[in-house]
Amino acid sequence: MVNEVMRNPSLIEEGFKPIRSEVETPYGKIDLIGEDFQGNTVIIEFKRSTAQLQAVSQLKRYVDYYKSMGKSVRGILVAPSITSSARKLLTEYGLEFRKLKPKLSTSLTDLL
Repeated sequence: MVNEVMRNPSLIEEGFKPIRSEVETPYGKIDLIGEDFQGNTVIIEFKRSTAQLQAVSQLKRYVDYYKSMGKSVRGILVAPSITSSARKLLTEYGLEFRKLKPKLSTSLTDLL
């Protein structure tokens, strides 16, 4: 999914520019960091299945880490779906959600 967004950044939003993937932090690896059309840092956490509370908490830790460095940061959780409790927490934290389904690899598609 990260590679898909790297190739087609508008899957996140118009004007999004991916910068780097697999960025190390004290809290784990950020899946993708980019910039929005206003120059804000955008931190994206990807989940291949339904996003749950743990994914929201993980994204929040990354966003808070970058905010502590004085950056203007947005956080976006990307997954095929999200639980209602995770959606509620995401909203409370001021984070965003984008629906994106992972594509099957060519080799898997050939087997079907």
